[in-house]
Amino acid sequence: MATGVMERTARQFNQMMVARYERIIDFIKMHYCLSQRRDTAFWIDNTDPASIPQTLQDRLALWRHRPPHRLDFVTDLEMFLPASWQYVLYGMEFRTDLEPMRSAYPQMEAAQREFAMIRQMAGCALDDLPDHRALVEQLCREQVQRKMDRLVGADG
Repeated sequence: MATGVMERTARQFNQMMVARYERIIDFIKMHYCLSQRRDTAFWIDNTDPASIPQTLQDRLALWRHRPPHRLDFVTDLEMFLPASWQYVLYGMEFRTDLEPMRSAYPQMEAAQREFAMIRQMAGCALDDLPDHRALVEQLCREQVQRKMDRLVGADG
């Protein structure tokens, strides 16, 4: 293979890898920069707009006016799929103003009712769960009991 071809191939590969790592950094940084925490220097630094890469700033600005879309990503080069971005984005309570595009989302009221029902059901499910400490203590007691039962059974 000619030297020029190898150099071009290496340059193209390196450009793709740099872009891939930059998107990984953006994805990780999004977890931190969208936090509502401001209780330590760590959180203050990570939510400072000056610490957010320009590529992520651009995406967040775009997503304030429309949800992330699969075309925002080169999916065969992405480490994290578009759904992963959406999970983090909206899990961190990011707000997208859909009002100007309301006609593009004709099922918005039905979706809001569904989400309200899911929140209500989640609250009921949480109420049905045992206290974390009580559950851990119960599991420990059961584990000790199983060991005791095995010991008694081995002696008998």
